[in-house]
Amino acid sequence: MIKTVSTKIAFNCLRSGLLDHLDDEQLFRACGISRYELLDPNGRIDARRHFRFLTLLMQQQRDLHLPEPPTLQHLFDDFLPLASVCTNAPTLREALQRFARYRPLIGECDELLLQPEARGLRLRYRSDSADQAVAFTSSCFNFMNFNALVQLYAGDMQAGLALNLPQRLAPALRRRLAELFDCPVEQGGENGYLIANAALDRPFAGFSSAVQRYQLAQAERALFSLHPITNLVTEVRQLLRQRVWQGDAPLLEAESVQAWLCERLRMSRWSLVRRLQQEGMTFSALYAQVRGEEACRLLRDTQASMLDISHQLGFANQSSFTRFFKEQQHCTPMQYRQQRLAFN
Repeated sequence: MIKTVSTKIAFNCLRSGLLDHLDDEQLFRACGISRYELLDPNGRIDARRHFRFLTLLMQQQRDLHLPEPPTLQHLFDDFLPLASVCTNAPTLREALQRFARYRPLIGECDELLLQPEARGLRLRYRSDSADQAVAFTSSCFNFMNFNALVQLYAGDMQAGLALNLPQRLAPALRRRLAELFDCPVEQGGENGYLIANAALDRPFAGFSSAVQRYQLAQAERALFSLHPITNLVTEVRQLLRQRVWQGDAPLLEAESVQAWLCERLRMSRWSLVRRLQQEGMTFSALYAQVRGEEACRLLRDTQASMLDISHQLGFANQSSFTRFFKEQQHCTPMQYRQQRLAFN
């Protein structure tokens, strides 16, 4: 699979004035990026051209340009599914988990890891670029996005514990970063941003579980569109997840769900069963897997009641859901939630 990056990153450099003193047409020609690609709302370029563009840009820039003030506005402007799903979560911890999952909507040539520590959660960022200036700039802009989420969810709470950057920073830039992130800036080691547990698990008053279902489905569709899936097991799994997140039509007995799938996939039941068998899977087993995975996610990442979770997953009543969950996880839903809370 070829790693790609949204052309909106390059376009935003033009829009923000970073290239005002440059011959941008010449720069884009040198990178092999066409004007058509740049203006395409859904345009993406391969990682090689993306890094070539950033390297040439860094060679022309003496100072690192940071947005002021840090904001999520550009995410809403350019990556609406990602921004929507990250700004409507029960806690900051889940918002960051969503950002990590759907970040490929921006680009696929870097990596974000969420590492739990005693004091909080460390966001570790790694760029595929071998150019230190490019990697440094990419990490700073990504940490800006995370910090904007922190400000949204934590409010006035002291949330950031430390920002770590491996490069040596000029005193003025270090002070500027410390001011923006409202925490100490440490030099050396690896790119990281440590956020306190108290801020991570503070309930978010603006969270809407009903709206989140649609936002998750939209984000999954956008992610799926990047790399269309060719194997049927994965496609059926994805459709079932979307159905759960949308929540507008209850999932009940497997037979009715199977009929819905056949309609969506435009194939007969016999074809669906046969093709799943060819891939070593049965519909009933796959349906149970998806229900089990979503049950664990809802218990772990939301404050939804057992009754609400039972309804969203299409069980006739809470007792049926509890029996199903015990068969899957060998504990009750409440025991599972308590264990997860204790772990976190």
